[in-house]
Amino acid sequence: MIPSILVGNVTIQFFVSLLQPPVPIWISSLPPGHKMRPAGYYIMEDIVAVDGGGRSAFRKVLNQRYESSPIFQCLVYEMTVFWATGALVFIGVSVAFAFGTSLNFAFGATLIWFPVWGLLGFLPTVLWVQRRLSQETDSFRLKQNQIST
Repeated sequence: MIPSILVGNVTIQFFVSLLQPPVPIWISSLPPGHKMRPAGYYIMEDIVAVDGGGRSAFRKVLNQRYESSPIFQCLVYEMTVFWATGALVFIGVSVAFAFGTSLNFAFGATLIWFPVWGLLGFLPTVLWVQRRLSQETDSFRLKQNQIST
């Protein structure tokens, strides 16, 4: 059940972020007083800026893109909802394993279920993101054509 506990805590944070409360403290690069962004934004920001070495330059560019693109905002929101909903499914299946099977089976099943769940969410995420980014590119082209004419 350990993966479920971890996923459960993160899921709560995902759903709270969708309510967009004002943040009382710094959250990544968002200063106090601003509305919280969907959790997917912070995951993307921290993975690329910290783990990927993008540093503060990436944070600035990501912030500009988020603020200037309604399609990108929608994508981040949709991904947060999708991942949070998938997390609820993960927790439900894990609880079913834990309380519906023997202890040994439940232990093994929850450990195997974690990467399976990740893979099941990977393909829809990739396809969804590609589709939305294509829409965003088309939108920028349309705006550019309107400006130049």
